[in-house]
Amino acid sequence: CGNRGCLELYASIPMLLKQAHAKMEWSQLVELAKQGEVKALSILQQEARYLATGIINTVNMLDINTILLGGDIMDVYDIIAPMIHQRVNQMSLVGSFGEIKVLPSHSGWESTLLAAANIVYEDYFSDL
Repeated sequence: CGNRGCLELYASIPMLLKQAHAKMEWSQLVELAKQGEVKALSILQQEARYLATGIINTVNMLDINTILLGGDIMDVYDIIAPMIHQRVNQMSLVGSFGEIKVLPSHSGWESTLLAAANIVYEDYFSDL
């Protein structure tokens, strides 16, 4: 959206690659990270911090105990989820009362379509 401080400004994959001065595509970063390459893992660590910060703010506001990750980040879920899980549970207010789970979404890209359909559905039926 262009606003300062928005999560998308920091945590989107294109911005992450740009900030890290990584002259590679996401798919290349994924492969290097899976091979244990230090710079690639460092970039993913930064992504985990950004995502965890957004998740912590959401968890603190909404008092939820489960987070579902989806999208391109699923390419590195096994690497990044433990980092996010640890930070969220250490830093959130809710995490001090119980574990906050970070799980993979199994709906893939269909979840975006389902969310959009749900908005239309709720809007339509709220007027009845």
